[in-house]
Amino acid sequence: MKRIGYVSCVNWWTGVTATAVVHVRLDGMRIGVPILLLLALTGCSPEPRPIRYGEDVCENCRMQLIDRRFGAELVLETGRVLVFDAVECMASYEAAGNTTAPVHSRWVTDFDGAELMRTGKAIILRSRLIQSPMSQGLAAFGSTSPPDSLIREYGGETLVWEAVVHLASTGWPTPAGAIRDPQEGGP
Repeated sequence: MKRIGYVSCVNWWTGVTATAVVHVRLDGMRIGVPILLLLALTGCSPEPRPIRYGEDVCENCRMQLIDRRFGAELVLETGRVLVFDAVECMASYEAAGNTTAPVHSRWVTDFDGAELMRTGKAIILRSRLIQSPMSQGLAAFGSTSPPDSLIREYGGETLVWEAVVHLASTGWPTPAGAIRDPQEGGP
């Protein structure tokens, strides 16, 4: 066998780095089962990491993350995880074009359960009754929370991620009636 190079993989959750040597057999190229097993065990796809509340600092506003109901992570294709103290900070960061590499995935904290979930699976609510860290009234809820009941409880409106980034890019305007108190009634 003849050595042809190295395969390295970093698991960004645990920080474990695995390196394997790839060999060529005389009858053709072969990646052995040990290498595949090694790569599978290290988890090479970029993933979010647990937020360290009280320690992590927001990539956008530089505030320390304190409130477990809020928080977000932007996972880059390189495996780097950027932590934010609120949905609006991640949206503002992205709207400003601050990402240094292609985005692999976006994660937000469930307001009710403090677990990270993908933005595509979250219901993002904007309401003046939600006191988010950056005062934009944004919170993410798991898909088990029906949007109609969230609007009845908190008022406001539900948004998809792209709409949140658009709001951030336009300076967070508040159209009349978009963020309303549920006791006020109305559409």
